[in-house]
Order: sequence, then C-alpha cells, then structure tokens
Amino acid sequence: MERKGQISLEYMILIGVSMLVLVLFLVSIGSTYVDLSNEKERAKVTDLAYMIQNEINLAAQVRSGYERVFVLPADLDGINYTASLLPGAVSVASAGYEITLITSEANGTLAKGNNTIVQTDGTICINGC
Repeated sequence: MERKGQISLEYMILIGVSMLVLVLFLVSIGSTYVDLSNEKERAKVTDLAYMIQNEINLAAQVRSGYERVFVLPADLDGINYTASLLPGAVSVASAGYEITLITSEANGTLAKGNNTIVQTDGTICINGC
C-alpha cells in the first residue's frame, strides 16, 4: 500500500513541475508578444514622422509655387495616432510612443487623409495658413 502512495506522490510532483514549466513558458511568450507589438508601434510612428519631415523639407528646397498633396493614413495598421506641426518641428504620437523631428518652418495643420503642402516665396503652408 505504501508503494501506491509513493507513486501517487511522485506523479503529483511531476504534474506540478510540468505545470510550472508551462506557466513560465506562456509568460515568456506573452512578454515577447508585448515587446514585438511595442516595436511595431514605434516603427510605424517613426516612419510616418520621417515621411512628414521629408514632405516639409522637400517643399522648403524647391522653387516658389510648389504644391503637392500627400496622404496621412486614418490609422497605422490599427494604431491610432496624432500628428502636429510645432515651430520648426513635426510631432507624431500614439498611445505608447511619441517622436518629434526637426523640419523647416511650416505653417498650417496636419490632418488624416489628404494634405496639401504649398511653398510660396519661402513660406510653407499645409492645408492653408
């Protein structure tokens, strides 16, 4: 009878250790998933900020009368964001990340969807001034 009790105890210990290993494995996978999600958000926000910076800097370098329409997406693959012009900079922010990049001076506002950028006599206007 003692032999059956010993086997049951050993079986329970084995089950307990197996459950502990499974829980540790799942926690590790969850942590990795969160890290990848944060990295994706950071990359999307950064890419959008550089795209806006390039549009503004291009407008500053070309001749007077330059006009172009560029599009800001409604979201970044499901990530909500805001984009705004600051004096000599552009800022793009999401819930978990924000980036501000230096640009040429630009006036106006950024909007999701179509944005018209115009350069007239060295003044850059986005969506009117």
